[in-house]
Amino acid sequence: DDPKYSAHSLRHTAASLALDLGGDLDAAQQLMRHKDISTTEIYAHRLSKAKNHLEWQISTALFQTTKKKK
Repeated sequence: DDPKYSAHSLRHTAASLALDLGGDLDAAQQLMRHKDISTTEIYAHRLSKAKNHLEWQISTALFQTTKKKK
C-alpha cells in the first residue's frame, strides 16, 4: 500500500507521459477515459510547469557566464 504506487499516481504518470511524448489533449482524454477534458488539462498544466522549470534550469546551467580574470 505504498502511496507512490497507488492507482491514482500511476494514472497520473501515464497521463503526464502521454502528453510529454507528444500526445494531444483529446488523445490523452480518451486514453485516460476522462469524462471532462478539464480533468486532462490539469495533468497538462502540471507537466507544463515542471517542464518550464526544467528548461530554465538547463538553460541556466548551459549559459551561465563566468568572468575571466585578465
